Amino acid sequence: MDGTGGETESEPDGKAPGITWITGASSGIGRALAIHIANGGAQVALSARSVDDLTSTVQHSPDRMRLFPLDVTDRVATAATVAAIERLARADRSHAAPSNRWDRDPWLLNTPGGIVDLRSGGLGDHDRALAMTRI
Repeated sequence: MDGTGGETESEPDGKAPGITWITGASSGIGRALAIHIANGGAQVALSARSVDDLTSTVQHSPDRMRLFPLDVTDRVATAATVAAIERLARADRSHAAPSNRWDRDPWLLNTPGGIVDLRSGGLGDHDRALAMTRI
């Protein structure tokens, strides 16, 4: 959304705005995924039990990563963290996306193998800018 209530299609670099929350982001695949997503331009909320390791992960892209230390086995803490990340996403209007932004073309179908154009039967690569949710 822009300041007038209109829709903003994407960031200047062509990427759709968004925030991604990754649990287990202090090491291994979670850490690698967090770094990859942040390098791609998205804001990333990082959660894990180890604050020290999370802090190390944030050093890769401090302007795009936010820490949310968390033990996901603690239900109360998890609920509080979810609420905090939701507040973060709502506080930055660039994360807002109106419902008419999603699935705009009724002839496109998102599949694990790519996006199928139901008019032609053609299969294309996944494209985040298309905001496809239908599978």
